[in-house]
Order: sequence, then C-alpha cells, then structure tokens
Amino acid sequence: MAGGGMGGLFGNVPALGAVLSCFGPPPPPVLVRLEVTGATRLPGNHWWTVVDPAANVTVRARTKPDNAGVWAQIAWGGQGVAAAAANLKTVPRNAVAINTNVNAQLNSPLQTVLIDVYDLTALVCDLPLDQNMVNGLHQWKGYAGYVLPGNTTTATATTNPPLPGVWNKLRWSGGNAGAALNQRVFSTTTARDEVVVVTLASLSQSIRLHICQWPVLEVQEVDFSGGHQIDIDETDGVFHDHWIRGRRQDRQSRLCYTKNTNVTLTATLRVTTHPTDQETVQVRATATFNPTGGAPVQIRWVSGNIVVQPADAQVSFPAPVAGNNHIPDYVEFYDGKDIAWEISTPTGGWAPIGTTRHVFYVILANPVAGATVYWTPLHYSCLNARGDATAAALVPHVFNAFRGLNPGIRRMRDNKKLTYWNPESKAGSVSDTQLLMASPSGAGHCGSWASLLITMHNIHGINTADKVFVSTAAYRNHATGLPPGGPIYQFLVQNWQFLHPPASANNALTHRLRHNCVKRPGIPGQNNPNPPPMFLNHFVVRSRTDNRIYDPSYGADFAGQNAWEAGAIHGLCDSSAPSPNAGFDTTLAPGRLLEMYDMTADAVIP
Repeated sequence: MAGGGMGGLFGNVPALGAVLSCFGPPPPPVLVRLEVTGATRLPGNHWWTVVDPAANVTVRARTKPDNAGVWAQIAWGGQGVAAAAANLKTVPRNAVAINTNVNAQLNSPLQTVLIDVYDLTALVCDLPLDQNMVNGLHQWKGYAGYVLPGNTTTATATTNPPLPGVWNKLRWSGGNAGAALNQRVFSTTTARDEVVVVTLASLSQSIRLHICQWPVLEVQEVDFSGGHQIDIDETDGVFHDHWIRGRRQDRQSRLCYTKNTNVTLTATLRVTTHPTDQETVQVRATATFNPTGGAPVQIRWVSGNIVVQPADAQVSFPAPVAGNNHIPDYVEFYDGKDIAWEISTPTGGWAPIGTTRHVFYVILANPVAGATVYWTPLHYSCLNARGDATAAALVPHVFNAFRGLNPGIRRMRDNKKLTYWNPESKAGSVSDTQLLMASPSGAGHCGSWASLLITMHNIHGINTADKVFVSTAAYRNHATGLPPGGPIYQFLVQNWQFLHPPASANNALTHRLRHNCVKRPGIPGQNNPNPPPMFLNHFVVRSRTDNRIYDPSYGADFAGQNAWEAGAIHGLCDSSAPSPNAGFDTTLAPGRLLEMYDMTADAVIP
C-alpha cells in the first residue's frame, strides 16, 4: 500500500533528472571584463600610471561564474606577472613602459588592456642656475626687470616619454601656460622667492625661483682731481673740486683743468634700492666736451668693482678713476657740463642713474709758478679766449674782457662791478689783483687793473706780460728816491682843450689849467664814465708775446708808447705852479712826453 500510495501520489510527476534535462546543460564560464587598479583610464582600454618601484598595476579578470574553479580556466596572455590568485595579473611600475599588453580569454573573445608607465624626470628653468641649494631645492636666480625677453622666465618639465599626451597630465602650482604643454611661464617683474611645483600623478618635481632686486644707486658726491684749485676771489676760500647733491648749482664747485690733460674723479653713491643679495656692480660716467672750433670729445670714467650689500646705505668707488680721453686741446668755458651716470646691469648692459652738472674752465697751460687762480680772471679769460690753442691767439682775445667797459667785468663771487677809480676815495690803495678781488667797493686804481690782466695771462701759463709804470722820468726818480731829472709833471688824460690863444708849442707850458685849458668829456674807464682827468703816473701792461701795450683801465691797446700817448693823453701840467701851468699839446705834434718803465725787466722801454 505504501508503495502503491507513493506511486499513486507521484505517478504523474517526472523524475528530477527529467526535469533538469528540459533546460539543457549549464552554460560554460565566461570572462566578463578586465578590471584595472593602480592606474588611470584613458579612452578605450588604455590605462596610465607613473613609476613607483614599490607599487604595481593590478589587472583583475571578472568571470561568470566568478570562482576559483573558473579562474583556473582563464587563458592569460601578453605581459605582466601572475599573482597569487588565478584571476589576477600584475604589471610592475618600476620602470617606464608604454603599451604594456595584458590580455585574457575564457570561452569568449580575447580581452586586452594596455598600460603605460610614465616618469617625471626633471624640472628646470631658463634662468641661470644658482650654485646654492635652499631647503634641498635647486635655486634659479634672476633679477626683477632684467630678464629678457618680456621679463618672464619659463620652467620646463621633462617626462619619459616626452610626449604631449604625457605633458597634458602635468599639474602646476602657478604661472601661465607656456609655448608647449610641458612649460610654464612666470613673471619676473617683481622680486620674490617662489617654489614652483609640477606633479604627474604621485610624482613631483620642485625648484625655487629666486627673483632678486638689482641695486639702484644715486650719485651723492663727486670728487675731482688732476686740476687746479680756484680761489673764490680772495674772501671766500677756495673751491674744493667737490660736487654735492642738494647744493645749489651756483654754489657747486668750479673746476679748472689744463687743456689736453686728464680729469680724474671718484664718487660716493646712495643706495636708493637695496639688493636682495650681495651684488658687485660698476658705475660709469660719461660727458661730451664740445670745444669752440674743435671736434667733440667724449670722456668716460668706469669705476672698479663696487660691492653692494643688502644693508648698505651708501657705497663708493674703490679708487679714483682717470677718464679714457683727455679734455680737448683748446681753451674753453663749459657752463653746465652734464655728466651722465650709469650702473652696470646683470644682463651686461648699463642703466641710467641720473645726471650731475658741473662748470669746467680749461686753461692754455699750467699756471705760472706762484700764480693764484682767482675765479674772476679765470672766468673772463676763458670766456673770451674760447677755442684758442696758442698764446699768440689767447693774448689779444683775453683783452676783449676789458674792451666792454659797461657792464664790464663783474666779480664772480658777488656780482659786484669792478671799477676804475670809482669811488675815487676808495680806489687809491687798491693796487693789485688780490686787493681788487677783496675790495668791498670793487674799485681799484690802474695798478690793480694792470695786475688783473697780468693775472689772466699767468693763469694760462703765460709769463710775458709785464707791468709798466708810466710817468715822467723825474717823477719816477722822485718816487724811487733817485735824483730828480727834471720837472715833475702830471699828464692830462683825454679829453682836454687848449683854448684861445691856441697852444703855440708842443714842448712848453703855454696855458692856464682850467682857464684856457679846460676839461671836456673824457675817455671812460672800467665801469666809470668819468675817471680822474689827470695823473702823476699810470700803469699799463706790455705783452712780449705780441709786443703791444695794453691799457686795461680804459679797455684799449696800442702798438707802442707813441700810439698810447696819442690816444690817451693831451698834454702835461704842473698844477702847483703859477700860470702858465699846462701845455705840451699832443695834437700839435705828437711826441713822447712820458716814460714807460718795465717793472719786470727793471728797464725803461726804448
């Protein structure tokens, strides 16, 4: 019954095997996909990563069913290293590799992945490489404003392989895109330190940009040497050949040099912009001298090496420097000669740092031994002899300073008019250049004016100008204590007029002074339209260079004594004698009435 019952119960139900056979045999296992870890996917089945000796790329085969029994059936191909599990394969990252092929197959089409291993090998810069490393980083040094072209620098990363496909995976810490994907551009317009980092996945390279400030200097003082010291017209000391920033231009030193000689200078400079690091610079100065009638001459002074520390307030030339050319070979007055100053740059050029202005007097030759180079005679002699190169040319030209009687010569230190006998009461004791330069009134008698002209000659190295004493021989003998040789006459300075009766002789006293020998408007003197009308004596200058008589008191020159008498006096007088006490009318028959005594030669001029 039991058996029948069971049979009856399941009599119409198929056996289990029969049921399974209705669906067919189970499907074979298949490879579903290949999964990659440790790399980044590119388009398709391409993957990339970077070199890391301690890491691998893992390729995992996903199967269906996904179990060890099925994994054992996977047919691996290509490259890679088998792993502990049969569904894994590894690709080492210890070296650069391109298109590493890993493939697998399991009852399905072959599946493949390609794996690239890249390397980031270097980061460099187009600035100069500093030998110093800072915090373990290579330092590339440049100078703000001096990086060419464009005041930028380019950092370049090197990859392996060096392909744009690798470069576009680079990541930068700053800067702007460069010409290539592996380049980055950084500004160098401002001084700073910047660490530049480039990364490629887990790899990185770093460098340090050291953008420095180049020093900027400003001339504070200039000292000149090799010239001649200028006396500031007796009362105010001397010019010290020293230019100082901030001093009024009219108070700056005047400089005096002999033509065709060297100018030497040194300078002190303020550090207006401090350098980032210690730097070594040079400073150069340039001036162009344009002589009257001559070709321009450029003179350049270049300092030795000047070390500028970041904390320096000022620096100086290590030693005085001579110019590369001599001052031009002509007498000259350069009023406001500019010297342009420059500092060397880190690129090998020169950058301007300002201009200084100076006054140069150029004289013909070294002054006569013992001669004082007073400012006023130096100025007027150079001004009037500009372009002269010989004594023969200079002597007559220098006298042009005396020909313009009004405004005439002014003392340079105070712009005071220098006068001949004006006022008379203060001129009698002023008898030489030194006293004329010191005179409060600026007045001097003829002796001081003759000395002034001789001083002008002496300043230029000319010693052929002699001071000449003009008088009657009797007066000279009287003045020197010698026995008198005749009447002590005064001479009448033009213009006088002998009235009725007309003078009857040119060798006798024929008229009464100020009665029928009367004063007319006379010859003007230096800054004085009406000098005294008569003198016992007078001083003029005899030049042995051109053999002429120069009378600086009246601004006239003559071929000799006879010519001077004809142009300067009208006769003689004895104002202490009774009438007739005036005569010797030179208009009747000019002749030699006076004596010219050369005080330098200690002899009468024949």
